Amino acid sequence: MRRALLLLCLGACAPPVVSLRPPPVAPSARDYDRICARWTRIGRVHAWQEMDTALLVAATLRSPEFQQAYAARYLSVYGIADPAEKERFLAEEQRLSSQGLRFLIRTAGHNHRWTDLDPHKGYWRIRLLSDDGPEVAPAQLEQARAQQGLEMELYRGELATPFARSFHVTFPAVHPDGRPVVSPAARRLVLRVAGPLGKTELVWMLKK
Repeated sequence: MRRALLLLCLGACAPPVVSLRPPPVAPSARDYDRICARWTRIGRVHAWQEMDTALLVAATLRSPEFQQAYAARYLSVYGIADPAEKERFLAEEQRLSSQGLRFLIRTAGHNHRWTDLDPHKGYWRIRLLSDDGPEVAPAQLEQARAQQGLEMELYRGELATPFARSFHVTFPAVHPDGRPVVSPAARRLVLRVAGPLGKTELVWMLKK
């Protein structure tokens, strides 16, 4: 319930200005709910003919701050104290983060077909845009597996419906010419989900 209220507030209030730099103080497991809400944006695609929401999208940007809070929560939930096992988990998370800019995107709607972000289905086109560069297509998009129980529990929020899906989406860190997708000068990051039913844009305002 607390997470649902946080996400609903996020959808109604102006988004906070955030930084993609690592935080000066590492967050703890107790900070996870607050930080998850801070990095989550919610958008809706409205089907005006039916006067209804065709698609609800909630995306969490897995920033350095978020990843540190997620790792702390993960280690706490599973009671991981063995140094070797902890190191393996952290190394794997670091490997995934090094592949590019990562999001967890959750979708929900009345029609299960329209909650599928698989680009091969052709329902939705997902792109990342910053205020100082061209749009970027995902380098990788996969639906979260059912056995990824912790993430489903941590991220479910207001999207805990039978028709909800969760996707891991990774965008490349650099353009083909070597320029960073999100440069240090960028002040606005936009995740666009567009399709035949309409579009929604989720915005992260970035600090200098």
